[in-house]
Amino acid sequence: MQCGRQWWQRIGVTALLGLGLAAAAAPAVAARVASVSPQGEVAEVRQVVVRFDEAVVTAGDPRLPAPFTLSCQGGSAAGDGRWTSDRVWVHDLREVLAAGARCTLSANAAFTPLGGALQGPTEFGFTTGAPVVLSVQPHAGARIAEDQHFLLRLNGQADAASVQRAVWCEVEGLGERVPVQLVEGPAREQLLRQRHRNVDPRHVLLLACQRPFPAEATVRLVWGEGVAAAGQPQRVSRRAQRFEWKVRPRLLAEFSCERENAQSPCLPLRPLVLRFNAPVPRAAALAARLQPAQGEAVVPRAEGSTDFVSEVRFAAPLPENMRYTLTLPPQLRDDAGRELANATSFPLQVATGALPPLAKLPAGPSASSRRGPRRCCR
Repeated sequence: MQCGRQWWQRIGVTALLGLGLAAAAAPAVAARVASVSPQGEVAEVRQVVVRFDEAVVTAGDPRLPAPFTLSCQGGSAAGDGRWTSDRVWVHDLREVLAAGARCTLSANAAFTPLGGALQGPTEFGFTTGAPVVLSVQPHAGARIAEDQHFLLRLNGQADAASVQRAVWCEVEGLGERVPVQLVEGPAREQLLRQRHRNVDPRHVLLLACQRPFPAEATVRLVWGEGVAAAGQPQRVSRRAQRFEWKVRPRLLAEFSCERENAQSPCLPLRPLVLRFNAPVPRAAALAARLQPAQGEAVVPRAEGSTDFVSEVRFAAPLPENMRYTLTLPPQLRDDAGRELANATSFPLQVATGALPPLAKLPAGPSASSRRGPRRCCR
């Protein structure tokens, strides 16, 4: 009986060892790619994301190799890859992919997931569509001139004819689209040297709307549907981009002074001020004059040493109860060459009033001090 039991025990141990070896020899469960973004045709690509259906790396190890390599035709795939978790890998592009680029994401032979193998599709692709606007100058929301030009940086070269068809301006108070025109030549080249020296010049457009804007109107530039990539007429924009600005006010000159009340003349002890709502040449602003009925004109002053100023002052004190005529130089213009919109308000009649009572007190000792010290006791 004992011999029989030993025989059965030896059989059981052998069976268990066999099962263990079989289990060890069984293949591990292989990982699969759960999703890749982007895929198909996309307008703008800044990042590529690959997600796996299970953990494929040990989280937190910065030495882990990239599971995929990215290559693009018509655009730069340069970027920085990183693992954000044990099953998500991200490739951040150093610059937005150019319009019309074709990219392929291929499995990296040097990468081995924790499960030992990668099953399912190992190659994915996507393309970029029509050009989109990455930035615009002046920046949206800024004050602009009546004849403002707009500098657009794109993610690729746009077809010029499609730009003129599918891009337009909207102006407050007008019920129609205002066409745009492409600006070429020295003006564009100068702006490129100043602001986009390291950008492909084919990716930058200088646009102007085909009519001046009314003062203080709201203006929109619309990059509409239908802008095509250069040489790829089938790749057209499918969504509109809108940028909005406010036109600056007309050039105005304003005179101000301190008064006892709104109907009183100017206080002669305080400076008289001439302000402009846009910078004007310093020499032109200093050519303003306060001309009395008799005598020499009062010359203004301006702070600083810049070539353009927004304010000049006629220094105090001024003679009391005096009438002046404020004159401006002819054809006064601002830094944009605009004429003064309220030029007909000048020459302007200005008057000073009497000195306030406190200003008329004698400068010598007070009456009480001249009487000598008062006696406090008898």
